[in-house]
Amino acid sequence: MMGVPDEFGAIFASHQATALANALEIQTMTEAFYYFASRLRDILRTHMPYLHKFESLGVRDVRHHLIEHPEKVSKIYRQSMVFGDVDGPKLKVGRTPDDPQGFYDRGLFVNAKEFETNLVAKLKAALMRSAADS
Repeated sequence: MMGVPDEFGAIFASHQATALANALEIQTMTEAFYYFASRLRDILRTHMPYLHKFESLGVRDVRHHLIEHPEKVSKIYRQSMVFGDVDGPKLKVGRTPDDPQGFYDRGLFVNAKEFETNLVAKLKAALMRSAADS
């Protein structure tokens, strides 16, 4: 029986390493988005007039329940991610039947769109209130 030629093994290993590096980059950038968006949310709520009620539940919940404090609510400790879906990368979706099933990430694109929509609405309202107060 013939084995796989060495050059095919090297090509396969190279593609496998590239795929792993791409997946790691996607996961890192996804988690970074949630940290940055959450930080912006906190700054707006704390320091900007008329924006103290700005909220983005998707960003807040993914960062809090899945990334930063899984021990408090979700109890999901296993790292996993799905990407290639129309909703964008989703964190911690690979769960066993023994894992808690409570909170699920709706997807980066869905959560980012919610953040944008809510922020634009609050900014428009803040501008109108500010103009009315002047």
